[in-house]
Amino acid sequence: MKCFKRIVVLLLLVALSSSCSKIKEIHLTSWAVESYTPVGFRGLDLVLKLGVDNPALQFTVYDVEAELFRHGKSLGTFVTTEPVTVKPRMVAEYSLKGQARLSDGVSLFSVLALVKNFNMAEYSISYSASVKIRGGGHVTLRKKDVPLNELFEEVEI
Repeated sequence: MKCFKRIVVLLLLVALSSSCSKIKEIHLTSWAVESYTPVGFRGLDLVLKLGVDNPALQFTVYDVEAELFRHGKSLGTFVTTEPVTVKPRMVAEYSLKGQARLSDGVSLFSVLALVKNFNMAEYSISYSASVKIRGGGHVTLRKKDVPLNELFEEVEI
């Protein structure tokens, strides 16, 4: 579950960092798990509380999808269930709702064993996220096989 929280936070951060200079100043100020509900033995419904400092225009992040891999093998996926609209020129907290699911052939017990000896260098993520700027167009960001340790070098979580 901790990996999925980090993935969601990273996806939001990556979605926020586009070419506009003010957009590059957007950053997360905090994050926490607001609530979670187990869905059988294979998933979680999550609500994350994200603090965002946005000196730029209003934007909406939607259709976030991510897949976590360890040594090239898929462990699970995360999909947002509702868009998040970030207000302009303010620091505020937002709820990000989503669902995390284990991949076929991966058990809850095997994931718990991996968490015990977690080494970020062994993991990578592929993701896509759509961002719509208020009154304007949208862009879909896509990356494949991004090592988790590279993502965390720029983010303090």
